[in-house]
Amino acid sequence: DAGDSAEQSLTLSVAQPGNLIVVTMEVPDAKLGQPYEVQLEAAGGRPPYKWNLDGTGRLPKGLSLEVDGRIVGTPEEVGVFDIQVAVRDEIARFDTNTLSLTVGYDQGIAITTRALPVATFGEPYAATLTAVGGRAPYRWNLVGGELPPGLDLDSDAGTISGVAVGDEEVLLPFVVEAVDAAGRRDIRGLALRARAAPPVIVEEGGCSSAPGSGRPALLPLLVAATGFGVLRRRRRGPRP
Repeated sequence: DAGDSAEQSLTLSVAQPGNLIVVTMEVPDAKLGQPYEVQLEAAGGRPPYKWNLDGTGRLPKGLSLEVDGRIVGTPEEVGVFDIQVAVRDEIARFDTNTLSLTVGYDQGIAITTRALPVATFGEPYAATLTAVGGRAPYRWNLVGGELPPGLDLDSDAGTISGVAVGDEEVLLPFVVEAVDAAGRRDIRGLALRARAAPPVIVEEGGCSSAPGSGRPALLPLLVAATGFGVLRRRRRGPRP
């Protein structure tokens, strides 16, 4: 009746936040003497997030990473700067990622090459760097890092060519500079991967073929080509 009461037990489930990850994989280029701002992004975990530089590397002079994840300021030096950023959430979960920030000149010339094809050991290789603006012809210089053994940069044509040699897969970062006829310049950080050819599989009947080639190779051999690439490890979870 109206004076009766009832009780019921309820179970409340609280969902745990997902893994915290850095979402930003790359940042736009900056120009010397020009104001710069970019917001780093993360997902998962429990906001609010706090950001800081972690490990080796540094930002160029004039730029700083704010606790809210903004890289801001006016760069005072040119170059390619590799930085490791870390983000932490309210319950001490964290993640890191390595980013590369290029600071170039603001002189009306820009290198447009962003990536290079893979080189195969023992096979001829050629890739031409490109730029826009300024006044042709351009002169190209290798100003940082190195190319895989066997490959060279033609300063006049901007062509990387030769025959790569090696036993293990490599991914080598380097920095190129383009200078136009008026002395205006730009720089770009690139990387070139060199590795062995795909293995040749011996098929029944003595013919051989590379995986996915759809046709037999010339020699009935089994070639085991193994390489190790350059990996970037991402750390995740609370620090011990």
